[in-house]
Amino acid sequence: MKYDPISHPSPNVTPEDGTINCDDGTIKFHSLSPSEYYLRAMMKEYEFRPNSKLIEVREGATVMEELRGTRTAFSIFGAITSLNGEPFSGVTVEAVTDDRCGGHLEESTSEFNGAYRIRGLQPGCQYSVRVRTDGPSSNVDRSIPKEKVVKVESGDIRDVNMIAISPLAFVDVTVRVLASENDYYKTLKIFLYKRGSDSPVHSQRIESPLNPKSKINPGIMVFFPRIPFDQKSYYIELTSTLSDKNYKYNLPTIEFTANASSYFTEVHFRPELRTAEGDLNQNSLSAIVLIFIVGFIFFKQDLALELLGACDSQRAWRDVSVELRAKYEPVEIDEREIDKLASSINAIKKKKVKKAN
Repeated sequence: MKYDPISHPSPNVTPEDGTINCDDGTIKFHSLSPSEYYLRAMMKEYEFRPNSKLIEVREGATVMEELRGTRTAFSIFGAITSLNGEPFSGVTVEAVTDDRCGGHLEESTSEFNGAYRIRGLQPGCQYSVRVRTDGPSSNVDRSIPKEKVVKVESGDIRDVNMIAISPLAFVDVTVRVLASENDYYKTLKIFLYKRGSDSPVHSQRIESPLNPKSKINPGIMVFFPRIPFDQKSYYIELTSTLSDKNYKYNLPTIEFTANASSYFTEVHFRPELRTAEGDLNQNSLSAIVLIFIVGFIFFKQDLALELLGACDSQRAWRDVSVELRAKYEPVEIDEREIDKLASSINAIKKKKVKKAN
């Protein structure tokens, strides 16, 4: 059988013991038993004339037949790679038209070197080429770009390359802790829990800033170890060693789901110094008394004036009593002064006795 040199037609002859030579388009079938054979060439994107033919092979005879193929459809060539540029094999790539071409769909699978070829695309149709991400056997989560749109005219389309990304296996968790003062960081500890578990997945103390006395407070970044991409709920909890008797503060709890490649959040810690209860009670009592006095004066003005007059009279008598008591109150005598006075009197008496003698 001889045909125009095209890429690997598949003749349907039984038994299949032929050899192919693509340089001159010759296919040879050896050692055929004398019989009648049904000859038909099949290859996607080609139509052959005649479409099929019945031939008779006699003993010891050689039969020559010629089939001619005409190209009726075309192919898309491309390659699938991973993010690091390595070939990505086993990826299903599909090309589908819109309703104007009847939603025609063709697909192919990338080979060991990442190359793929989608055959049988109709000329004059526009195809959306994309990586298939659904199905239980899919080994791709998404692709870059999501799809490419090409239009098939009168030839093959090449270099329709795409990047395939494997399904995520882990989630990176990052937390920014912001305390109202730099001195508070050393009192903090952060925990990561999985919902339903009492044991933390990870915990660590918050490091103090490099310069605690600095007025700049950008916060402290906490990088947790990776957690599984399991669609489960996790929560972040902050604790502090600050005394709740001296400080008043809230400890936030943040919940999230491990359904993305990374998760970032901010946690704020703003403690407030508590006011002494004695001062608070005294101030409250003083305020109540003051309000009572003002209200009494406002509603009982006449009685308030009489009370004020009585208070002024009582204050005047008290001042007079204090003045009289201060005037007539006995003065204490120092015993040393008395001894000095007695010694002076004795000395005068002795002088007088000497003069009389």
